[in-house]
Amino acid sequence: MLKTIGSWLRFIRSRDDLKLVQKASDIEAAKRDGRIGILFHFQGTGPFGTDLDLVEAFQALGLRMVQLTYNRKDYVGDGCEEDVDYSCAVFCRACEWRRSAAIA
Repeated sequence: MLKTIGSWLRFIRSRDDLKLVQKASDIEAAKRDGRIGILFHFQGTGPFGTDLDLVEAFQALGLRMVQLTYNRKDYVGDGCEEDVDYSCAVFCRACEWRRSAAIA
């Protein structure tokens, strides 16, 4: 996963028509300059597994948005395709706290 993100970052930096979006003002700058803003996001927290240090590692690489769950169950909670809804797990609260601290 990290290797893939590194490849995407190199690709974005190699193109004059693209801009990596890391904060709201980057969106405005991309629009003003006629560029396409690229925002990294995850649908689900699978790439983190149970390693909360990866939240900060991915954030340092440009990740700005994470949908906590998606279709399948992960350590954070149940996805929309699960038959049983156990809702938000204890790990979810720890993950949200770490994410909040990383962007503060």
